[in-house]
Amino acid sequence: MEESLRKFALAENGVPVYIESVEKGKRYFCLGCHSEVIAKRGDVLQHHFAHKYIPTLNDGGNRLVSDCLRTNESYLHNAFKMIFYKILKESIKAKKDFTFYYNFSNLGEQKRNLLKVANSIEVEKYVQDLKPDLTLDDRNGKPYVAIEIVVDNKPSRKKLAYYSKQKILLYEIDLVKDAFDVLENVVETASRPTFFSFVPDPKKENSVPDSRVCGKCRGGMPFSYINITDVLCPQCKTANRFAYRSLTNKEGKNIRYFFDKYTTISEKSIFDMHGVFYNKENCKFICENPLCGRVLYLSMADVKEKETYPLGYFCPKCQGKIKEGVVYKSQRFQNHAESKWAKFFDNKRIEYEYNPKDFRLEDINPFPVFYLKKAKQIFRANRYDHFEKDLSKAKKLFDNTGVDVVVGFENGRFIIVDEYGVSNGENSFFVQCRKCQQFYFITNNGDWTCGCGYYDGDCTYNDFGNGEYGVFDEAEN
Repeated sequence: MEESLRKFALAENGVPVYIESVEKGKRYFCLGCHSEVIAKRGDVLQHHFAHKYIPTLNDGGNRLVSDCLRTNESYLHNAFKMIFYKILKESIKAKKDFTFYYNFSNLGEQKRNLLKVANSIEVEKYVQDLKPDLTLDDRNGKPYVAIEIVVDNKPSRKKLAYYSKQKILLYEIDLVKDAFDVLENVVETASRPTFFSFVPDPKKENSVPDSRVCGKCRGGMPFSYINITDVLCPQCKTANRFAYRSLTNKEGKNIRYFFDKYTTISEKSIFDMHGVFYNKENCKFICENPLCGRVLYLSMADVKEKETYPLGYFCPKCQGKIKEGVVYKSQRFQNHAESKWAKFFDNKRIEYEYNPKDFRLEDINPFPVFYLKKAKQIFRANRYDHFEKDLSKAKKLFDNTGVDVVVGFENGRFIIVDEYGVSNGENSFFVQCRKCQQFYFITNNGDWTCGCGYYDGDCTYNDFGNGEYGVFDEAEN
């Protein structure tokens, strides 16, 4: 790893310090191996922390600095952990909220305060024989949230099962190797955890409706629960733990469903927490005893709930399939369309902000968008070349902000919502000003004038079109 990327270090009091905030005469230590580092702030190279020396022997049981230089995982993990710790500790002291957002098994975007009952935070505090990266304790000194910062190794099943049994919420933040830009904005990354093991239950919270409308087939989506049951294998007598989904339909009848190939990542996380095995297709369960492997055919009429957990909204018609998301340059996008457009913007050097808070409207979430900073346009990426489902949301976003909304598709085509209504693909253009080189999405190719004021008739811009493959190269499609 290049040391020029290391812009954070620990001060003598254990507080993480940014390279531009160092003070003369103070000592600083590496976040990866805890050896002493020095601040490099010259005029040629970018400012960074570098190891003061490279010992040849292990000193006091710590890892060799040479090992620290060969990997970036320890540095990224520890830097993010300590910066986030400092943020939460200061918030608890000042009695401020830390608002975070998460999507969980078709619940849509949820917003909560992580520090609602927090009294203290500790680093690597032992909880029995486990040691979370950060632990939030309530007013009684009992841990209620375990925060895990993941760069490579996910929490083990042992950890997950223990947290669930002790009613400790898991707050997991996954980081991408070599993506050091997250350290520049820890709050934004930490406020959208990869996984949060809490699901609001309509039986306990009046704010959670009993059902919703499926965004895929427009059918009813009753709130469902995951049920865990023990099944004894008749051949080897092994006790197997299996799960199934239950819900109450609009007639008030309780219905049970086996999990199938559409099992979501959220459901699998619950399974992992309880050592539950996922069933196969066609309702076939396999005995977990590797020496047995018998297929267990379960009858819904015979199983009995042993443990029940709120799960979220489930569509009996289309399974309410949920996507795990796509990661590109440390940013987690909700689908491939978003990641393809993000790559396109990067290739064209178009500056953007993904899902900015200024364009999040409570009544149309989840609806993540790109804000094209220089063009001052909102861009929404859809997977398919049809936009009926999201068109009303795009119009509402335009009405609330007054900013043109571009709706782009995975094939590179797009339409535009502006003061004149909704353009079609043939009347939508992607252009570049010949003078200032800025890119825009526009709805005509006649007397358009660039934001820089330049206008020279048809020679004002270069037109990239919106044909069969849109603005993407044919090879990409």
